[in-house]
Amino acid sequence: MLILRNTSGELEQPIRTDRGDSEAGRAMIERARALVGHRVRVYRLNERMASNAKLEVRIVVHLADYGLDTDPIHENSAKQNVLAAAEGDTAVAQHAWAEAGLPESGSVTVRQLADALARLPHANG
Repeated sequence: MLILRNTSGELEQPIRTDRGDSEAGRAMIERARALVGHRVRVYRLNERMASNAKLEVRIVVHLADYGLDTDPIHENSAKQNVLAAAEGDTAVAQHAWAEAGLPESGSVTVRQLADALARLPHANG
């Protein structure tokens, strides 16, 4: 899953990469990991879910790198994203935020947000 920020600075809903059990899927996952903290243009397709043809998921098909993203992320947006990634568990989100050493108030960088997200219990598996 990728978490992206739109051009107005707000965080978007997560978008999926292809599955990691194919060569193309593994390559896209590695490409996305290499671009954490960068400005990217995302090319995506909507694909129907195999388990329910009425539902669609957004799948990344290409990422174009536009360099490091140096714009700050507003505190509320960053905290909402960590809370959403923690599946609404406030204690888990607060723990990840504190463990990453993020400030109690004020904007954070893309790298800081990525560090907090990586500290969530399910981030690596």
